[in-house]
Amino acid sequence: ALGDFAGLLEAMTADPAMLVWLDGGNSKRERPNENYSREFLELFTMGEGTYTEADLREAARAFTGWTPDNRDRSFDDRRPQFAFEDDAHDDGPKTFLGETGNWKAEDVVRITLDRPETARRLVRRLYSTFVAESPAPGAELIEPLAEILRSSGYSIRRAVEVILRSRHFYSKDVEGRRIKSPAEY
Repeated sequence: ALGDFAGLLEAMTADPAMLVWLDGGNSKRERPNENYSREFLELFTMGEGTYTEADLREAARAFTGWTPDNRDRSFDDRRPQFAFEDDAHDDGPKTFLGETGNWKAEDVVRITLDRPETARRLVRRLYSTFVAESPAPGAELIEPLAEILRSSGYSIRRAVEVILRSRHFYSKDVEGRRIKSPAEY
């Protein structure tokens, strides 16, 4: 939780549970599956309305190549394992968020993290988790936090540290705004 966001995104992309849940283990060069790329862009990184359907399709092509790693090449529901196979990956040129290249998953992560929308969305989510769910913080709070996040290499630890040490975190305006249940706490 306190590592870097890029590492988390790359690990999620190759995680067996994610590959099963969002059909990444069936996403091949001939038939790229868009489930993971949609969740990656919409829920995990940039947010709705910040990318095009073409970007989504190109990201899906970059996420291809994972195949079940067992003899019968099927999912073992108890302990699925996957291997990356170059032959199953679409290694052709892709244009994703305005950049063209023979992208793989790690390139999509890098390009996505270069976008200011990603940092803004992540710090908004951190803010709502640790400070207050509403009202939404304004640009005067979000932009400096987003810059700290970007300049620290997307260090979650650094962003949370800045939030928790800020005068804003201890101000009367947000006192008692983020009450957590015992389980959440």
